[in-house]
Amino acid sequence: MRVRLPFAVLSCALALVLISGSSSAEEKPQRPGTWYPGLPYAECRPFAWAPGTCESTPNVQEDFTGMNVMQTGMTGSSASKQWARVPIGLLAANSAFTVSQNDAGGNDSTVDVWAHFVSPRGSRHNYGQSPRISVRTVAFGAIPATVVLQISQKRDSSDLPIPFYLHLVNSSRGTTEFYPSTEFSATVDVAVRSVEVDGQDVRLGEGCLAPDARIATASRPSSFPVGEPPPPSVTDFDPSTSFVALQGGQLDGTIDVPRFRGCTTASGDDISPLLTTAISGAGNPLSLRIGSLGCQFYEEGTGRSIPPAPGTSPKTLGPKCPDDLNQPYNPRIRPVPEELPFPDRTP
Repeated sequence: MRVRLPFAVLSCALALVLISGSSSAEEKPQRPGTWYPGLPYAECRPFAWAPGTCESTPNVQEDFTGMNVMQTGMTGSSASKQWARVPIGLLAANSAFTVSQNDAGGNDSTVDVWAHFVSPRGSRHNYGQSPRISVRTVAFGAIPATVVLQISQKRDSSDLPIPFYLHLVNSSRGTTEFYPSTEFSATVDVAVRSVEVDGQDVRLGEGCLAPDARIATASRPSSFPVGEPPPPSVTDFDPSTSFVALQGGQLDGTIDVPRFRGCTTASGDDISPLLTTAISGAGNPLSLRIGSLGCQFYEEGTGRSIPPAPGTSPKTLGPKCPDDLNQPYNPRIRPVPEELPFPDRTP
């Protein structure tokens, strides 16, 4: 399935998969446990337009709806007046599609996405931890410092990451296709992995953390005229100004970073207050740029969609995430999103 396919075509293709799978007499109960170490299997969610799916094909969510995605972003610290870029990272995602007719004779379509960070090598967990984010700031009012942060998803009682969730909607009515604002919010932990002060590593211990940071972002609503494939929602879409279903896009908002704790150096100094002063605060600006859902992995011999293996780097994906997936319709739609430029103002 190519990301440029319209919603209806993509949903019909998935429906055929469900129908063909539901007649099998060899279906097994939903698999317990994990895909790879540290990554839970996808939970089967009932499809309103295909009742009985989870009973007849309990593993459909993990076997046929893997549509991984890459993301980047930018955030700023209002306290230190500094911007930091979130490096390009990879999310292991699966999805559910619905299409129904509305009272205007058009279609209402949704995509639900559940995603986990694919942690970079050297992380404590295989999944659930972001790329490392380098923040340059000033310590004690005058000394240059570099702080390396990492964002972690919350974890369940089995120490598995709880997925991020996105609900995307579009509606065609008359001659217009509407894309309301997509909201994304999450509670995460912000850890400090290292601190250098005036070029010297302070050898920070484990456990330096600002727990329960709150992310709240949303995209701008947009609309396009209804057209034949390729539709204007593909050809005219600009991922820097809105968010369109499978094409990805941008969400803007804030991250509230609470006080840090447990930040002890090798010499025994507690620098938690210093990091709190430099980084913490409510309403820190945050922008997220999400690529099109086009980084797909398949198991040889079965055709099952599979998530990226632990430690998979966005730099080594090759043909699984081609830069020109949606060419020639719109070169701005990319599985690998463009990094956001720093604003010309302080946070």
